[in-house]
Amino acid sequence: MDIISAFGEAVKDIIDDGEITVEQFAEKINLNSSEVYRFLRKERLPQLSTIIATADGYNCSVDYLLGYTQFQNNATYLKTPDFSLSFAKLLKDNNTTRYGLSKTLKISIKRLDDWYFGRHLPSVENILKLKKHFDCTFDELLGRV
Repeated sequence: MDIISAFGEAVKDIIDDGEITVEQFAEKINLNSSEVYRFLRKERLPQLSTIIATADGYNCSVDYLLGYTQFQNNATYLKTPDFSLSFAKLLKDNNTTRYGLSKTLKISIKRLDDWYFGRHLPSVENILKLKKHFDCTFDELLGRV
């Protein structure tokens, strides 16, 4: 299953299991309901900020939202810290430099600096690259566990 389909299915499950409306779901994560309908129709890849807001708002795993794990009842996740903090820790813990990561993953050093200094969040595609490179879960990558 691809990420677009997985996210749409996860959102549908959250809405159905919580017995809430699309509008209530959207309001809780500060999103327009028309955007939620696009996710439910599997028309659009969510931005990382939307994925994080969903995971934090509904206490679920980012890995679950993207189709990498099953939903875990009674699991508790930390509120997602600023990505720059998680990214800096990840680099330090893995004894990796932004320059080295740039060369390995073919991501511009400017883009990595933007993440490192908190100017931008990575795209979902780049988060996937980081997950594979560091062989970790999305939740570990984002500092939620």
